[in-house]
Amino acid sequence: MYEEQNKNLWNEELIEKGHYFLIKSANGPLISKYHLEASIAYWHTTKIENTAKWENILQLYNQLLQIEYSPITALNRTYALSKVLDKEMAISEALKLDLKENHFYHSY
Repeated sequence: MYEEQNKNLWNEELIEKGHYFLIKSANGPLISKYHLEASIAYWHTTKIENTAKWENILQLYNQLLQIEYSPITALNRTYALSKVLDKEMAISEALKLDLKENHFYHSY
């Protein structure tokens, strides 16, 4: 789980490299799902924990779902939603997805 990760074990060099390439990719006129996914990953690798971080992640997930809907992406979005609003709302949103038939549903 995200909160159980030891952030001291993260590879700072790889995180900086990823951030560098994310910034370089932003020079073009188009935004793709890859830009949004990379931006979400960037925010996840910032060690700060505040509402602004999770609001950014939530907005990126909202944009990503508009470009290409995926039930798993929608489920991942609910974690950010729980951090920004509340867990009950996030659980309600997750249940609306009805992922029981998805092969990943029972994998945890």
